[in-house]
Amino acid sequence: MTINAESVLDKESAIDPESALGPESQSALGSKSALDAGSALDAVSKPCSLTAKLWMWGFLLAFLVHDGEEAGYIIKQGGLEGFGVFQGTAESLTGILFEMTLAWVFILLATRSARPGWQVRLFAMLVSGWTLHGVQHIAEAIAGHGYDVGSATALPACVVYGVLALGVLYREQLLDRRWLVWSVLGGGLIAAPFVALAHLYGGLLG
Repeated sequence: MTINAESVLDKESAIDPESALGPESQSALGSKSALDAGSALDAVSKPCSLTAKLWMWGFLLAFLVHDGEEAGYIIKQGGLEGFGVFQGTAESLTGILFEMTLAWVFILLATRSARPGWQVRLFAMLVSGWTLHGVQHIAEAIAGHGYDVGSATALPACVVYGVLALGVLYREQLLDRRWLVWSVLGGGLIAAPFVALAHLYGGLLG
């Protein structure tokens, strides 16, 4: 009876290295794999830093600066009739307060979650819409319409703040590149209805 040496070598090479280890070694390998998976999960779900939260709450400061300019003009002129919005002082200011309340709710949801999820994405859409709102102010002023209510603070309070805040969310891994793009698109879609809703609310209760 002859033994085929090649077949013996093939069988030995097919042996799973982990199966050749003892129970203690296999247990150690399993624990290491579990730790690696847990570390990856912790990295994904790690809450954002205090800096990111401060940037989120900074939206209210940017809002006060920009809409404070608008409120001052509204009070001085007695409304927004000169800009095609047929609302008086009370209606216009009520609309601004309504916008600020909605923004506060968005910020509260995002900071309480402080992790990647729909709350942060909703806030990112708010910031994107706010940034595009500032770009619109600047574009209308450059286009030859002269002073546009809010255009003086649009660049620092809307555009600069918005770009930096979105950059912080991305750097903190609260948004990936795909959701960063979607937030800009979503912000463009919800910005106009958001402002229209504020004016409607102001017209009802102002």
